[in-house]
Formats: sequence, C-alpha cells, structure tokens
Amino acid sequence: MDRPFLLARLVTEQLRSEPIDTGNERWQREVSVSIEAAFETDVRKVERAHPAPSSLRGSGRALLAALTWANGAGFPEEEWLTVAGVGAGSDVPSRADVDWALDWLGRYIVQDGENGQAVYRVVHQSLADYLRPPYRPSPRAPFDPAAAEIVAALIARVTRLIHHNLLLFGSPYLTRYMWQHSASWGPAGVRALAEAVGTRPEFRDDVSAAAVEVAEIAHRLRRPDLTDAVKDWLAEPWQTSDDTSAPVDDSLPRSEYQVGDAGLVGISLGPGQAYPRPRSLFKSRICAMHPGRFQLPT
Repeated sequence: MDRPFLLARLVTEQLRSEPIDTGNERWQREVSVSIEAAFETDVRKVERAHPAPSSLRGSGRALLAALTWANGAGFPEEEWLTVAGVGAGSDVPSRADVDWALDWLGRYIVQDGENGQAVYRVVHQSLADYLRPPYRPSPRAPFDPAAAEIVAALIARVTRLIHHNLLLFGSPYLTRYMWQHSASWGPAGVRALAEAVGTRPEFRDDVSAAAVEVAEIAHRLRRPDLTDAVKDWLAEPWQTSDDTSAPVDDSLPRSEYQVGDAGLVGISLGPGQAYPRPRSLFKSRICAMHPGRFQLPT
C-alpha cells in the first residue's frame, strides 16, 4: 500500500474511534501527520487503556519491531514470539500477546499466508524502518550486531525442532528462510547453523546457501577474510560430474571450492589473495535444487 493512502486510512480509523472536536481552534494538531506519528499515538493509547497480557516492556513496539526481522511474506506465530522474546528476560511474550497485538494494533500488521501457514508482517516498509532503522554495512562492521541474538534464538528453535525430527513439518518458515537469517549474522551465523544441523544431508544446502550469501557480502566489502571463514561450506553438492558449466581443479581437496565469476573454481590460498565475486547464477542453482524451499532475496 502506498504511503499516502496508508496514512489516510490510519487517520480515518483514528478519527472514527476517537472523533476530534473541530470547534477547537487547535484541532489540527491532534491529527496524525505521518504513519510514524499515528503509530505512536495508537501505541500510547492502547498500552494505557488495554495493557498487554505479559509484562513485556513496551509491548506494542516490541511485538511490531520483532516482525521487521521477518523474511518472505512474514513470520508465523512461533517465529514471531521467538524473536519478540529476545532480550525480554522473564517477560516472555505468549500467544495471548499476539492476539492482543492483532486486536489493538492490527491496523499496523498485515496478515498473510505462506507455505500453508498464517504469517504476519509490518504494514509498510517505512514503518518497519522507523521501528528498526536499516543497518548500513561497512568493511569494518559488515553485519548488523543486533542480528546475533535474533539469529541465535531462531537457530535454537531449529535445534529443538531437529531434535524432535520436526523441522521440515514443524516450521516451513525456517525450512525456507533459515539460511538467510544465518547469513545476516555473518560467518558466526553460518557456523551456528552448521552446528545445529550437524551431518544431516537434507540441511546441507541451507548451510552452503548461507555461506554463499556471506561470501557475496565479503566480496562487495573487500573482506576476503570473511570468505576464508566460510570456505568449508562453499563446496559440493552442487558441482557434479555432468556439470560442465565451470572448470574444477581436481588437484585440490573437494571441500576447497569457491564460487567465482565462471562458476565453481578451485581455491588458490595464496597470501592476501582476494576471492572472486560469488556468482548469482550459482545461487540460483541452489534454489533450483529445492523448488519452493529456497528463495533469493529481492
């Protein structure tokens, strides 16, 4: 929804629920002039008149800010609660808090469906950016430090689901997007995901897909050391004997491959040597292997 139309809808809903006396010469000051102002007005009034079930500090803002970490069409309820609970201490949000947010702040939340699940996201990107300003990566700090706790919490959920053999069915969201979340934490996220999935072959592609994403960022920011950190996962299973699209140096160990502009090529570990840019076509091969499971970020 375009920003002006969304603002008009929000202001209209606010005026319907609490009409303003236009006889007051300062009545215009009571009308929200931005999506962000409308949100702050609603959160303030709702939290005062209808407190959230949990004692989560700043419940309205915390619950919506959690949704800004979602990929795809949005977070399912369990992943929403997992992220909202990061840093909450003993004030862990519950399903009752989700219902509360949907009942009282639902105008700021889009309810959608993906992979047969109900999912939720913030109604507009501008509001998402207000709740969590976009991180600007730099060579010195290529990955958002705030992503560490978020990804760690999601990977902990992955670990629990794998332990009970429930990941593929218990969380279609994590099955599809965990590799993107892991990559947002950089090499630490790739390593954490690799440790969580262990040697299970059905999840090997997720780890490698995350490594490819990290390597792309490493190239863009001229940080070959980051590619070194994930090189063990820039490997098979994509390169097969009948794949002639890229030359392979068979004199190198099979694990020492990288994604170059020409496809998969052998790694030369010369001192100070930069890695070629990982190829977008290579990432598309990952997606092609598992239709509907992997989806490249737009």
